[in-house]
Amino acid sequence: MKLSFVTVTYLGLLVLLPVLAHADTTYTIPLKGGRWAIYTITVSIPVEPKTSHDGVVDALGIWNQAQEWFRATYYPDGKIYTFKESSGGGQVRVQFEKTMKESGLAQTTTGSGGTYISGRVKINVGISKFRSFVSDVASHEFGHILGLGHAPLGDDLMNVASQYEL
Repeated sequence: MKLSFVTVTYLGLLVLLPVLAHADTTYTIPLKGGRWAIYTITVSIPVEPKTSHDGVVDALGIWNQAQEWFRATYYPDGKIYTFKESSGGGQVRVQFEKTMKESGLAQTTTGSGGTYISGRVKINVGISKFRSFVSDVASHEFGHILGLGHAPLGDDLMNVASQYEL
């Protein structure tokens, strides 16, 4: 059976149409409505357990690199938030809990004008002792600290149904 040029072109368009339609789709992550008035956010992290501490430090680095990339790519003259570990108190306080639940929680306190003035990240580390697990949970929670809501896309770090949040 011989196919005509028109038939081959038509079949090719049918195959490519979903790909082309997906390329035009916009994707957004909802915002929680607040913002920080400062651009360097200090984070107080417990030193023990060390594996959990190091996982949170990894998460801070991930967000700092992502924001540098965003600025360089989309907003070269803009300001970005930078997380910095604090040896004393910080605007954000991390707390580790040893429970049978593998999840995290982030909360921000809003001051006047809708700006965040402090935050708290709680990470349950009772079951998992893996640095990468703590880093994944902390990365998700620090997205909330930056004002991001839950994303609808399943593979997104900010998706509520991610494997790291129960």
